[in-house]
Amino acid sequence: MGPVLGAAILGANYAPDGGGESDTYTATSTIDFVYGGDLTLGLIGDQESGFADGAGFESIEFTVSADETTILDKTFSSIAAADSFFDDQVINLGSSYGPGVDLTFTYALTADGPGGYGVDFVVGGAVPEPSTWAMMLIGFAGLGFAAYRRREPNHLQRAAARSHA
Repeated sequence: MGPVLGAAILGANYAPDGGGESDTYTATSTIDFVYGGDLTLGLIGDQESGFADGAGFESIEFTVSADETTILDKTFSSIAAADSFFDDQVINLGSSYGPGVDLTFTYALTADGPGGYGVDFVVGGAVPEPSTWAMMLIGFAGLGFAAYRRREPNHLQRAAARSHA
């Protein structure tokens, strides 16, 4: 992942035992970027409390939108699946965003028992792969060589210059 452009924590804590009644708790974070280009999402980890043996946990939905267009939508029906997804992962969100893009991260926890769940994440700019850097350097070298050849007079012009001397 390249430079960090934004960071946030989303989460919800559920009150003690809901008596079998399901409730959904949501959190939303919107980050307005002036950056333009490829964006990556770095999932740092989860913060779970309660839900002993998964009791009371029903689902988590995690959505990422760019200017109201959904680019990532994941729903987890088990804590193990959510833990696996939110544990030290980098996701390419795509290219050609911004400048001036609003990224909205939405989180919804549905539970009917005591517990809570939170997510830490960062958003960054993508760093080109080594092959991209190599192709870019070769391109610049080619442009430099073409400019050098253009400035150097050809052999006919040099011969004509010698005959006039």
